[in-house]
Amino acid sequence: MPGFVAIFDLSDDTDTSMYIPKKSLTEDDIPTFYALVADTYIVAITSLSPSNPYLIGLTSFDGQVAFFDLRSPESDTFPLHRQRGTPPQQTANF
Repeated sequence: MPGFVAIFDLSDDTDTSMYIPKKSLTEDDIPTFYALVADTYIVAITSLSPSNPYLIGLTSFDGQVAFFDLRSPESDTFPLHRQRGTPPQQTANF
């Protein structure tokens, strides 16, 4: 099962004087962002806000760690590949 991310705007459009979140989503609400970002289930997700408000970091079930930019998720994805097992032996050449 692939991992999708959906972002919803929870602000109440009727009150423009301040930000008041809605109590819940309705079936009429559609996400402001929806994209496939992982090949398997998403295990953990975090925003890098406030220093990088458009960057999202995630870990998927297959162990992959990725960062993507909400402004262009297709072109700005940075996968970090993990290594299974023990690291290779390094020999010193003196």
